[in-house]
Amino acid sequence: MQAKIVAQRILSSLQKRSFLKPLLCEWSNKNAIVETLPNLTCSIGIADCNGMSYENLNEEWLLKQADSALYVAKSEGKGRVKITC
Repeated sequence: MQAKIVAQRILSSLQKRSFLKPLLCEWSNKNAIVETLPNLTCSIGIADCNGMSYENLNEEWLLKQADSALYVAKSEGKGRVKITC
């Protein structure tokens, strides 16, 4: 599934980088405090519409499915991707 590949690339990029910390150091002049902050992580939920007819799809259904997948991903730990059908 293409969405899962993109989500995994996003997670991989987040793990390799220290987002916002350099900017926070620059703005705050409190490097020691900024360096103690945790790295940015995320979990991603994906709604799989495969097999659903276009007429049966709607925004509410898609959001509920993606939200459900997100909660499963979060419950399993940081940096997860989950797909629901």
